[in-house]
Amino acid sequence: HHSRIIYNRWLNKESKSREKSVKKRTTCEINPCDKKRENKTNMISQGLCCERKKLRNLSLIMQTITAKMKRLALLEKHLATQDGNTKEKTNVRKARSIKGSAVSVVEAQDSLIAGPVNDATLKVYAKWHQGLAAAFAGETDQFMSMCDELFSHEIIFRAPTYWKDKTGKQYASFALMGVSQVFKEFEYTREILGENVLALEFKCRVGENGPWLRGIDLITLDSEGKISLFEVMTRPPKPTMLLLEHQKKFMTKMGLIK
Repeated sequence: HHSRIIYNRWLNKESKSREKSVKKRTTCEINPCDKKRENKTNMISQGLCCERKKLRNLSLIMQTITAKMKRLALLEKHLATQDGNTKEKTNVRKARSIKGSAVSVVEAQDSLIAGPVNDATLKVYAKWHQGLAAAFAGETDQFMSMCDELFSHEIIFRAPTYWKDKTGKQYASFALMGVSQVFKEFEYTREILGENVLALEFKCRVGENGPWLRGIDLITLDSEGKISLFEVMTRPPKPTMLLLEHQKKFMTKMGLIK
């Protein structure tokens, strides 16, 4: 019995020693350097995945940019063709409608829109531009002679500052001459010609460095080719009121109003 007890103790010691040796072997087999390498490889693989995602996103962005650039190029071509077509159409209209001595004056105006017109309209158009240029240059005699030639005796003048119509060649001539003295940087922006009708849109300053004024001259011819109606409309109110003050002074000085 005593020997069995001793034998069992020896077996327990041996089993414990074997367990310790197995634990040592397992701990020795797992090297800490190997763990570091595994961590590094995992980090590198994760970084590569992130870079691949970034490259994919960049490729998608570049594809969208190229597609948009192609669309813009197509739009530019379309607009260029439209501009070319409109220029050709206006040139054809000018070639069909313009004739006579007013050709050089009419073709110089880029803003002209001409429909079927007669010789009287083209004549008035050309002479009106010549006389207006003389008025702005200070050649009042040439402007007044032009008005005497183009205006009918019973011309109706409708000013933007008065509601009532004014009749007579003298009143219309002096009113337009007064306007030419106060208008600065005058320019016709759009001109529409028809048979015995002219619509001339303009912009200018009222006085030196004054406010900008926009308006339109509506001219109607009679059967003899004379201007029978000259109507002026302007906007906005502030420069129009400045024009009214100047015209009052000028027309009282000329003795046409009291």
